[in-house]
Amino acid sequence: MLRGSLLARPLRFTCVWLRHHSAALVQLRVLSRSRQQIAQSNVSLVMKCSETLTKNEYLCRPMKNIVSIIVCSCVLLVLSSCGDDFEKVRKSQDYTYKIERAKTYYDEGEFYKSQILVEQSLPYIRGDDNAEEMYFIYAKTHYELEKYILSSYYFENFAQRFATSTKAEEALFMSAMSNYKLSPNYRLDQTSSEKAIDGFQNFVNTYPQSKRVAEANTLIDELRAKLEFKAFEQAELYMKMKDYEAAITSYRNLLIEYPETARDEEVRYKIIRSAYRWAKNSVITRKEDRYKQAVRAYEEFEARYPESEYIADAKTWHTASQRELNNLSQ
Repeated sequence: MLRGSLLARPLRFTCVWLRHHSAALVQLRVLSRSRQQIAQSNVSLVMKCSETLTKNEYLCRPMKNIVSIIVCSCVLLVLSSCGDDFEKVRKSQDYTYKIERAKTYYDEGEFYKSQILVEQSLPYIRGDDNAEEMYFIYAKTHYELEKYILSSYYFENFAQRFATSTKAEEALFMSAMSNYKLSPNYRLDQTSSEKAIDGFQNFVNTYPQSKRVAEANTLIDELRAKLEFKAFEQAELYMKMKDYEAAITSYRNLLIEYPETARDEEVRYKIIRSAYRWAKNSVITRKEDRYKQAVRAYEEFEARYPESEYIADAKTWHTASQRELNNLSQ
């Protein structure tokens, strides 16, 4: 008898609780027409249910679990209505309606849903008045979803296909920007950085009067600085590996590829140092020619930077090279 009374109390409470919250559940179902209202109502309802269950001292743990399952089921039922709306649109054969909903989803930031609908509609709108806008939205959804390889391709394709479009300028810029987003740490392969530089340069050349030219040039400088630093670090690595010939080649290539580099003075000094060490570690038959390279490198450096902070050290390498040449000539 006692056991029955103990079980009856939680059951009675469960019924009362469900009656008390049934209105909220019904209201939540009605609000399924609006995704924002659903989200807000779901949060409010779940918090309210959780608070009620936590504070109630009559419900045993098993009964709390039962009520929790009921609440979760109701919430899932409501959430499923959100997906039902999209599924109806996705399965629809009315492509005019699909295009309208794709625009709506795009405006609301539902880029994945918008992309699916546009993808389904593209084969049916070629040459249509909506084609231009849909192609642009399709490219933009890839960008917003961080699928930058595809967005770069689709933006470039748009700029070529709709060259007279008012959005062609933005598309060309966004194609380059997509590759910029793919640009990795300087230690990694820089193919994306090079593509981004080419893309931004193409944009500047195609639209020299654009308001985004300054931004494009800034991004080009940023990417070139990364490539330059990678080249410098590569040369430094060769030095640490004592591959002096490769180091000299890398330093000189850096000066050729980045003539505006701020490291010009430092790089030319390191060419002298590398040339001296290369000569010193060479076989006797190669020493003379390589010490002469070190001497020439110093003379070029002194002519450019007579007051350099590196001039004293550079002169040390020069003096040592001259001494070795004198010894070899005897």
